[in-house]
Amino acid sequence: ALCATSRGDDRWRAWTAAAAVAVACLVAAWQIRGISLALAFVTPVLGAVAVRFARNGEPHAARAALALIALNPVTAGVAGLGLAHAASLRGTPAPVAPLAACPRSDYAALARLAPGLALNNSDAGPFVLAFTPHAVVAAPYHRGVDGLTAQVDALTGSAEEARAVALSRRAAYVVICPGQGDVAGFATRYPDGFAAALLAGETPTWLRPVDLGPDARLRAYRVAP
Repeated sequence: ALCATSRGDDRWRAWTAAAAVAVACLVAAWQIRGISLALAFVTPVLGAVAVRFARNGEPHAARAALALIALNPVTAGVAGLGLAHAASLRGTPAPVAPLAACPRSDYAALARLAPGLALNNSDAGPFVLAFTPHAVVAAPYHRGVDGLTAQVDALTGSAEEARAVALSRRAAYVVICPGQGDVAGFATRYPDGFAAALLAGETPTWLRPVDLGPDARLRAYRVAP
């Protein structure tokens, strides 16, 4: 509407803004973090559209109120949910909270072991760091690409590939929390991988299970020399 009703230089500006918004929305559809970019472009454009709509025609107050109702995030969110419902789209279930998947008492048991480096699933990383004296290979921090890549290679590869990662990192332990989403995801996507084997109770000969207690959900293993 803004593009169609603009004239001269204003039309060029309107089309430029519309193109920027379209590109930003495509980025947001590809990567959810792109929503920040989309909002940066959409907010001033929606404001301009609302002002233009309110000024064109009578009564101005009623049109302004209608513009504010129609062109705001709440309306867009409700409309999006309505469209998703009409299309029978379902969201993904909310994941189990990482600490609920393996409680603090499990990490307290892990803390009693001699300090060492753990080859771990990344979601368990912050809790190992916070509650134990151990170091970790990976944690969900995006700048830790090297460690994140190592734990992906280990948990999705074969047991021997995981052993190679553990030895290259000089890891003393392998630690996973089966209830956390990254472990379950690796096991589902790579049924022949290391994570799937550990969840199935298959322990390779180079690992020694560590008893963390009868009710522990966290799993820990010593890496054999």
